[in-house]
This record gives sequence, C-alpha cells and structure tokens, in this order.
Amino acid sequence: MYEEHNRKIFSSSIILLILKLLLLGIFIFILCWLFISNRGENKKSNKVDSVFVTNINTMKDAAFEYFTTDNLPNTIGEVKKITLKQMLDDKLILDFTNNGKDCSLDESYIEATKTSDSKYALKVNLSCKKATDFIVTSLEKEEINCPTCQNQPTTNVEETENKNDNSPNIEATIEPNNSNNSTNGNSNNQSTTTKPKSEKTVYKYYDLQSNNNTTTTKNTMYEIYTYGEWNNGYQNSDGYENTCSKQETYEYCKIGSLTRYVSYYLSDAYDNREYSTSLYVTKLDYKSVIPYETTSSYFTSLDDYKALIKQLNTDHDDGRNFIKNAEEMMAASLGAQNFTFKTSDVYRNGLYFKIDLTINVNNHNNVKPLYTDYLNQNIYFAPVKYTIKYKLINTCVNDTLANMNQHKYYKMFDNNSNECKNRQKITKWVSAKELFNYLENGWIRTGNTKDETI
Repeated sequence: MYEEHNRKIFSSSIILLILKLLLLGIFIFILCWLFISNRGENKKSNKVDSVFVTNINTMKDAAFEYFTTDNLPNTIGEVKKITLKQMLDDKLILDFTNNGKDCSLDESYIEATKTSDSKYALKVNLSCKKATDFIVTSLEKEEINCPTCQNQPTTNVEETENKNDNSPNIEATIEPNNSNNSTNGNSNNQSTTTKPKSEKTVYKYYDLQSNNNTTTTKNTMYEIYTYGEWNNGYQNSDGYENTCSKQETYEYCKIGSLTRYVSYYLSDAYDNREYSTSLYVTKLDYKSVIPYETTSSYFTSLDDYKALIKQLNTDHDDGRNFIKNAEEMMAASLGAQNFTFKTSDVYRNGLYFKIDLTINVNNHNNVKPLYTDYLNQNIYFAPVKYTIKYKLINTCVNDTLANMNQHKYYKMFDNNSNECKNRQKITKWVSAKELFNYLENGWIRTGNTKDETI
C-alpha cells in the first residue's frame, strides 16, 4: 500500500513537471515573437527617420541658396516664407513627395525671420504622413578676405534643432562636434575676421549625418534658359537652340484698282475678222504692286467713251488722237450683238505688266460708221474696258485668322502654306544671387548646377 501511494505521488510530479515545461516553452515563444516584432518595427522606423532627415536636409540646403540678400526680410520681425510647392515649381529641389501624396506641399515650408540687424532665423518645416518635424537655422552676415572676389556680403550659418512633442525621435543632431573646438564649455561657432576690401559669401553649416563642422567657400552656378522672339532664319551660334513652329497664316494687304479703256477701229470694208494684241499696262510698277484679279466688259454708258477720249489725250499728247466727240464715237461703236472679246489676266513681262486682248467681229448690224478725215475712210469702233485689282506690297503682313479684326481695312488672302519661324533658346549660367531675379522674369531652370570653388 505504501508503494502504491509512492507511485501516485511520482506520477503526479511527472505531470506537474511536464505542465511547467509546457508553460515555460509558451512563455519563451511569446518573448521571442515580441522581440522579433519589435525589432522589425524599429528597423522600419529607423528607415522612415533616415529618409525624413535626408528630405528636410535637402530643403535646408535649398534655403541657403534661396534666402540671399534679395529674398531675406528687410526689417526686424519681418517674416518671408516659401512653401515646398513653390520650391518644386521653381525647381529648387527634386520632388520627393510623390506629387504631394506623401508630404504636404503647403504645410511644408521655410520661413526666414529677421532677428537683428545682421541675423536671421530660418525655420525649415517638413510635414509628411509618417512624420512631421522642423529645424531652425540661424544666419549671420559676415565678411571674409577674398582678393579675387567682387564685393558682396557673406553669410555665416549656425544650425540648431527644435522638435515637436508629437514628432518621431530622429537620430540626427545639428549641434557641432565641440571636442576640438570648445573652451570652457562654449563652442566656437562664429568666425572672426577684419573687414577686407573684397568680400565673398561663405556658407558655414553642420552636416546632419556626419555631425562635422564644415566651412567652404564656393560659388554654385545654375543653368537657366528662356526663348527669344520669333524670327526668320537659322541661328547657328553656341547657346542657341532652333525650334520651328508651324502655324497657318493669311496675308493681309491694302488694295488698289486701275481701270483702262481700249478700242479697235475697224474699216467698213471687213465684216468678220479676229483681232489680237498685247497691251502694256504702264501705270503699274511691279516693285510696288501685285495684280490679283482682272475683269473686263463692254462699254455701258457715254461716260465710258468720255473716259476713253480723256485717256487717249493723256497718253498721246502729240495729236495722234483723232477722236474728239464722245457722242459720235458711241454712235459708231459695235456692241455685244456685233462682236465678242476675251482678255487674259495681267502678267509680268520684264519691267512691265501686260494684258492680252482678242476681238472677234461678227457683223455691223444697226451701226452707222463714222467718217474721219484723219484716216480718210469710214470706221467702226469695238470698245472694251478692263479693271485690274492689285495688292500694295509695302502694306502686306502675314497673320493668323484669329487676328483678322486687327486688319480692318485690309483684304485677306489665303497664304496656301504654313509659315515656319525659328525661335531661339537662350541658355546661361547664373549665380544664386542672380537666379531668382531671372526666374521672376520668366527664365526656367534646366536642373543642372556646377560649383566654382575659390
């Protein structure tokens, strides 16, 4: 019986030990799971913090270039601000916001506040979905000796960090490494120089990652471009780029007209005959006009005969014009029932314009001939008038259909072709001090930069 009791106690001990080992195993498993999970979160958080620090540092570097003399506030207490959106639009930095999806373009900004006559405070604020923080950088004007430079103000930059209570703990410091640069606990953050005759801008900053105090003298140059006026021709010089823009244009010209009168005189001995001739249009100068339309017709009134006689008297002042009376000439003239005619368009022939005229006489019905002592015979007349419309060359301009109302007293002609003009792309390198004045005047950054170190 005693042995049976001992066996029960031993069996219970074994079961209890197994339970304890099982519970210990479960506890160890939970601890391992929590450790691995926490380690993964820490790695993720450290990665987020590293990217955030890089991005806010990028904004800070752009602030040094942007807030030069022209962009800094003028009076103590005055604040000037540039948003992240403006920085991206002006291509001061590359986009790291995924088009505004990861970070706010309006709530991320840089503010410059004038704190004294020569000191400024820069607040660089970056607001993203996974982190929000800011740093504060102080700027102080300083002058250094630079015999090779032109006179210009210098800037001494000191950075400190402020963090929002709700922001993540970013493993980066903006305090300088004072192990070799401190005396009695005070860091030597400010350079002291005497005022030289020539000065150069110096940026003194603290690297967020390496925590090293670095001073460098450099001149960062930015490549920018703009387009010149449209003009004809090709520019093959360095720094220019030719682009061609095709647009349908029309020709707008002031116009004029000239009416001329002509008549064959025909002997009554012939009934049916064809007469052809080429007439010089001496009243038009090919250097001044371009004919574009020619119309012709029979004489229709006594005024036409009077105009012909006046024209003959003007053109032939040597007495060869034997026609003196418009009524007599009208009575002896053939009409549409007696003859037909055809005129060509006016065309250029050497230094003059010409027009071809052909007349076909069919009959003399119902027309009484006129006897003239000059020819000593009876004659008929076959009168024709023609009108030439022309462009005045020195008034013609090419323009689009949309600008038709700007040429109210001009006639529009189809150009029948597209006009190609060349626009020059002008590129140049400018310093940070010059850059923003150019941007305000429409110049565009290419994104290329280069450092000129002195």
